[in-house]
Amino acid sequence: DATGDLGGGTVLLGGDVHGANASILNARQTYVGGGTHIAADAMHSGKGGQVVVWSEELTRYLGSVTARGGVISGDSGFVEISSRGGLNFAGSVDLLAPHGAMGTLLLDPNTITIVHGASGAASNDNQLLQNVPTNGQAAGQILFNDGGAPPAVPAFTITDGALRDINANIVLQAYTSIITDASSGSVDLTLQGKNSLTLQTQNNSAAGVIDLSNAVAFGTTSGKIAIS
Repeated sequence: DATGDLGGGTVLLGGDVHGANASILNARQTYVGGGTHIAADAMHSGKGGQVVVWSEELTRYLGSVTARGGVISGDSGFVEISSRGGLNFAGSVDLLAPHGAMGTLLLDPNTITIVHGASGAASNDNQLLQNVPTNGQAAGQILFNDGGAPPAVPAFTITDGALRDINANIVLQAYTSIITDASSGSVDLTLQGKNSLTLQTQNNSAAGVIDLSNAVAFGTTSGKIAIS
């Protein structure tokens, strides 16, 4: 809880923005459970705070984050839930501001695939639940030796329903590619509120691509779309 009457504070779990702050030791893996709530709200007035959930290999996020602007005045804050490797996103983020600008959520793994489904679907925590219990370990319990090397090209899949449910300006920033996959149904990525959606890739190689050809709808009712 990093809420404040005149502004939200800062919560750093596993690293700072992009894992680029040398004074913050980056975690190898970071897990935010479904019963975890992280708050960096401005209670009365002022701007929402900053929350970063980061890892070098794998981030599992099932919880909830709020970094809202004050109820009297103030913009909402900034949240990054990312990993240099693999990302498992099945939680919620609320960056609404009653009397200010909506905040920004940044997701920036290696690759991003958008599929059709409900919020949290295809983004579950099977990697954790399928752990084989040893030495008295319960299923779903994380131990220090549960890591292992990430896949050669870590994959991140998020549903169109999960994206539509996020109350924030969304930035999908993949190093290599952002694609839509209709194998589980037609992808409908039409945001219903005032939030905007930004798609960015950083890799200039042949693998670096943004491909939305499998989406039947892509847009926003009153926000903005940016692709680069």
